[in-house]
Amino acid sequence: MRLSLLALALLTTAAVPRAQVYQGLVELGGSASFRSTEGATVLRFAPAVGYFFSDALEAGVRLDYLKREDQDGDGVLFLFGAYHFGRRGATTVPFLEANPGTSITDDSDLAFGGRGGAKVFFLPGGALTANGFLTTTGDRTTVGAEAGVSIFF
Repeated sequence: MRLSLLALALLTTAAVPRAQVYQGLVELGGSASFRSTEGATVLRFAPAVGYFFSDALEAGVRLDYLKREDQDGDGVLFLFGAYHFGRRGATTVPFLEANPGTSITDDSDLAFGGRGGAKVFFLPGGALTANGFLTTTGDRTTVGAEAGVSIFF
């Protein structure tokens, strides 16, 4: 309880976070989810690392791994290029991203996709990421939304 109160006090008295998106920055982030319904359990894990080549342009790699109950895992390795629309000092940075990739668990199907969303900085160097995505791999198209966490250094 005391630790929770201390953490809350630090968050509320910390300096107002500002967008930390600039050239030379490394972003380490991703998302994970677990879903269990009657007869179906699904685990999804999607780590990513990116590098900012300018204040707005980022490129990197993302692994998207999905494991369904009683099935083999399904993984896709994506390269990504993202454009960030944030202005200096903003706490929210919208972005659009293109994702070419390849399946790493099937017969090397090509994958294509895109994401669009925003990074919301809650601390300097830390952001929550929310986005919508569309991915096509082989004969399967996936549309969805996700949230994750990123740290910047």
